[in-house]
Amino acid sequence: DGNWIWTLTETSVTSITGGAFFLSCTSDITTRSGSWTISGNQVTLYDGASNFNFTKDADQLTIIEGDDLPGFDSMVFER
Repeated sequence: DGNWIWTLTETSVTSITGGAFFLSCTSDITTRSGSWTISGNQVTLYDGASNFNFTKDADQLTIIEGDDLPGFDSMVFER
């Protein structure tokens, strides 16, 4: 258990013709911090309001968002 902080550059997803999408970074930055716990391969980050549940596999953390495009189904962070 411990503390964490992340800084993310926000993204923009725009629908293009033919079922394609354009993904780009925006100038918006999100910073969050809080506490974390780990149990087996499950890592949970808590920012005081929400839990972010990741699965750890080797050098990757995966979080399932479950959104359809233009959202994200999952995000993978790799070391």
